[in-house]
Amino acid sequence: MSSHSALSSVIIHEGMDDIEETISDLIEQGRLQSEALQAAADALAEREKKWVEKRSHTMMVSTQNIKKVKFDVGGRIFSISLDALLACKGLMFESLFSEGWGPQAGYDGTIFIDRDPAAYEFIFNYLRAQATGTKLPIPQDSLAREALKKEADFLCLADLTEALKTPPPSKTPPRSNKPPSLPLGAKRTACCPQCHHPNDYFYGIGTWNPHLNYYICNQCDLKFNVIQHQIAERVLT
Repeated sequence: MSSHSALSSVIIHEGMDDIEETISDLIEQGRLQSEALQAAADALAEREKKWVEKRSHTMMVSTQNIKKVKFDVGGRIFSISLDALLACKGLMFESLFSEGWGPQAGYDGTIFIDRDPAAYEFIFNYLRAQATGTKLPIPQDSLAREALKKEADFLCLADLTEALKTPPPSKTPPRSNKPPSLPLGAKRTACCPQCHHPNDYFYGIGTWNPHLNYYICNQCDLKFNVIQHQIAERVLT
């Protein structure tokens, strides 16, 4: 082998060694950078965890000092005590104040709920009644009951949802077999204005019919009513 060929072989081997060393250095640098990034991510996750725990704790501590809560429901403002708001277990509001996942309050502390406010006056009154152990009558109107059920389901208000399952009482009064009473001041019998004779009291006497609400003459079958005990008027049939 010539000296020129030998020199070329040495240069090639040295070049390959340099390349391999460079690759190894790059791999090591990549591993170190990867470990550094992972350590930074772990540290950030730990900081975020501690921040969430601290925020939840701070919110729970501050909740203990709250006496009144203000809501903006669809543009209408409602205020209620915290004790009344948390009177029913499992309610959405309970999670809002105990776990801290609820919507952020506005600059004045008002919590916004984007719902139809129509049913919420009754719902907040219902919670107040539950807190004091009193019973609030459920509305009988079908549209009001439907709106209440929708919002009770949304708020996880199970007691109210269950109460709304009971159908409202019928508005039709019970029928009575008792015949209707006489008009005020009227008598069971009256003189027929058509055939009664003043010299014969029993001729042309009308008897009160409680089902038809007028007198029927026993002589000529005239149907009539008596006004002011004296003046008679015919009933047109």
